[in-house]
Amino acid sequence: MRKLALIFCIAYASLAEAQVVKVDHFYAHTTHAPELFELFKTTFKLPPVYDYQEFGSVSSGGLWLGNITLEFVNYSGLGAEKALFKGLALEPVQHTDTIVQLLDDYGVIYGPPSPVRFTVDGVEKTYWTNIVLKELTSNDIRVFICDYTDRSFLSDPKKKANKLFTEQAGGPLGIIGLRKIVVAASNMEKALHAWVSIPGAKRTGNHFKFIDGPEIILEKSDKDGIKEIQVQVRSVEAASKFLTENQMLLLENKTTMIDPRKIFGLRIILEQ
Repeated sequence: MRKLALIFCIAYASLAEAQVVKVDHFYAHTTHAPELFELFKTTFKLPPVYDYQEFGSVSSGGLWLGNITLEFVNYSGLGAEKALFKGLALEPVQHTDTIVQLLDDYGVIYGPPSPVRFTVDGVEKTYWTNIVLKELTSNDIRVFICDYTDRSFLSDPKKKANKLFTEQAGGPLGIIGLRKIVVAASNMEKALHAWVSIPGAKRTGNHFKFIDGPEIILEKSDKDGIKEIQVQVRSVEAASKFLTENQMLLLENKTTMIDPRKIFGLRIILEQ
């Protein structure tokens, strides 16, 4: 009897610890993904977490933004000229079996776990598993839990990228990290309920934070999507000077941002 109770307690503790800890990475989708990757890498000096490359019908590259990976992605045959922030990948503490059980307990509606397999050095295996959160996903935005089979697969490259990022003081823009991701919602009540249902999400009004990383801000809109991101820099004045010198500055109602016309429509706001 004691043994059964101990097993139950261990299982319960394991389940209680299973939660989402942060937005691990997010991506912009466009046929101009290779150009944007190169621009952010060479002009803004963002260190690569992984170089731009092809994965079957998908090509992508990831850059380090101080506290999160920014990916530029192109799906073969599905890309558009205009770039759109499209996907948010959430990092869980534990692996898929435990997370799925927790999602069931929280009443979160999700799609079937989708393992991502490919071959490296002649060995095919599952590198990560995606679990789409259905109530937060539409044609214009994809929110999903991304469970890496081997957590060191990208944690080691992130450590290397962060070291270079720190040595370069966030590049010429003086980036500290990603502060906020503004998500547009056509149905605020549904979106608020779906976000607060994610295990690990802490709500204050229409703001959601996890243990680490940027916060999510929901805004009422006619359609769903990721409206913009807000990046924290050491000095808006210094960042503006660099952008002006490179003809990439836009001031919009006293808001400093990288000119969307120079980055295929993406809205990236700079804040101190």
